[in-house]
Amino acid sequence: MEKTTTTPQPVCAQESLALLNCIASAPYDRDRCLALVDALRECIVHKDRVWASI
Repeated sequence: MEKTTTTPQPVCAQESLALLNCIASAPYDRDRCLALVDALRECIVHKDRVWASI
């Protein structure tokens, strides 16, 4: 029997990747990137609340 392991996805990985891609894109869309910063911040705050309640 084969044992399968899954690597957990890093916390807020999708939000982080979206922000990095935005920053690296040309032309740079500051408003879009700032919205992604806000989304990443919300993810981090939400995850922090979840961990604190455990």
